Amino acid sequence: MLNLNYFEGKYGKREKMYRRSYYIDSSLLGQLENISEIYRVNVPELINDSIEELIKTGDVQVYMRPEGELSIKYTVLIRESNLNGLEIFNKRYGISISKLVNIAIRNILNNHSIN
Repeated sequence: MLNLNYFEGKYGKREKMYRRSYYIDSSLLGQLENISEIYRVNVPELINDSIEELIKTGDVQVYMRPEGELSIKYTVLIRESNLNGLEIFNKRYGISISKLVNIAIRNILNNHSIN
């Protein structure tokens, strides 16, 4: 019998994923694309990690989008736990899920930027 503890500890179990489309600010999406060209991570993973961090911290800070900023409809596979967390925040704060996704991305980029 195969002991899967090593694999579970290293990779974690798969979580159910759902296809969702969100309107993401083009500047945020561009930054995620730049990161994905440098590191071994793709944009959907970055989005999921951003949402996961938002759920952990609860740091929901509404920001004003720069004038003329375009939003791009982006389809991504979202982890079930992230969807649940977004729905809780949506009910708690009355902020659209697309806006919450943008807040999550903006937070992660701002918190890990080099000034």
